[in-house]
Amino acid sequence: PYLLCLEDPAKPDNDLGARVTAIRHILATIQALHGDLKASMEDYDAARTQGQSLEGEVSLLLPLVGRCHEVYAERRAKLVAYEAKTQESDLISMLRSPKLPAKKTFRKNVV
Repeated sequence: PYLLCLEDPAKPDNDLGARVTAIRHILATIQALHGDLKASMEDYDAARTQGQSLEGEVSLLLPLVGRCHEVYAERRAKLVAYEAKTQESDLISMLRSPKLPAKKTFRKNVV
């Protein structure tokens, strides 16, 4: 009863869950998240029946996925800073490099 069986859609005889050892923990986590989601939905329904405006205040998925935007905000800021620095560096090197005259090529039109 404590085995996880995940069938590989590309190869049905391949059990992707064969090496899973913490299935009890996975099941307990899923049950806890189910309870959290159910409680969030009940709170949401109760607030709506009382006529409260819930725009932007309630997230039903927050207990399931957490605050990912807060976790990744620092990483995103580092990437934006890196991109700006790279673009600045590219611009400086482009301005410093001597410009070569355009190579003129002439073609004879053969009729």
